Amino acid sequence: KRDINQVIEEYYYFNKLIAVYNVDSVIKVRLWQSIAWLLEDVKDDEAAYKARRILKIMIEDSWFNSRVMTQPEDECKLTIKLSLLYKEEGNYKQARKCLLTLSQLKNIPLPIRNIIQDEILLLKELSKEEHENE
Repeated sequence: KRDINQVIEEYYYFNKLIAVYNVDSVIKVRLWQSIAWLLEDVKDDEAAYKARRILKIMIEDSWFNSRVMTQPEDECKLTIKLSLLYKEEGNYKQARKCLLTLSQLKNIPLPIRNIIQDEILLLKELSKEEHENE
């Protein structure tokens, strides 16, 4: 059985390999999402936060640079994850902007569309409260 340091080391080397072989950005996102979850599971909050920052960079790269190459389902997942990461940072305006862009896509299932719309309204309120407190 491996300890947490061995698992993280393997993830690190795997990440180096996928960078060399130019693997799809969605796979990179899944990798860093797994790392963030793993670190949260072992209660290493500081490292988990750093992993989520790397995850955010990976998603931003995918969202801004390779969206044409993603499937609609992956597009939806990436955008929701990116929005949640912006929200975690307190960047409600950018989180809302991502979801507004996503809401313009066709073929989003109705339950997911409803969740997106609810989250957009929540982010609007959070933005308003933040602006009022300044």
